[in-house]
This record gives sequence, structure tokens and C-alpha cells, in this order.
Amino acid sequence: MRLCPRLLLLSTACLAAAACTTLSVSLPVGGGTYATPVHVAVSASADIENGSIRATLDGADVSGLFSSSGSSASATLPVSAGDHTLDVSANVWNGLWRTF
Repeated sequence: MRLCPRLLLLSTACLAAAACTTLSVSLPVGGGTYATPVHVAVSASADIENGSIRATLDGADVSGLFSSSGSSASATLPVSAGDHTLDVSANVWNGLWRTF
């Protein structure tokens, strides 16, 4: 039997500054059905500070499962079948380190 979790809430943030800096979850797409484990891809419009990613899956800290390089980060999350909430934030360089 294949487990098909659903990830609903995915964080996206933007700060109006000289240029708009963004952090977004590009995979998985919210509301989709996926086989477990789920690959998560995060992208930013600028470099992500190493070790700054903070992520929770259904309120449990999964930050340590993420690795980052340049303006992207990823993780493989073992999840059970059903709906889930993923929240992601990180320090992104936009002339200053900002948390998104």
C-alpha cells in the first residue's frame, strides 16, 4: 500500500525593500498528493544563510533535515498519510540578513 500524504500550507514571504526578496516552497505544491517520503524544495531570490533554515512539519521541528546551497534548500521528509502543514523560514541576503 502506498501512503499519499497531502501538504497544505506552504510559506511564502516578501519584504518590500530596494528589491523584493522572496523565500518560497517550490515542491511539493500545496494541496497535492505525494508518495512518502516527500521531497521538499525551497528557493530564494538571494543566498540563504547556511544553517538558518527553520522548518516545522505539523509543529515538529524538521530543520535538521534541510541542507542549503546558494539560494536553494531541500529535504526529504518522512510523513504519514493525510494532511500536513509545513512552515519554512530562513535568513536570506538582500543587502542585510533578513528572516523570511
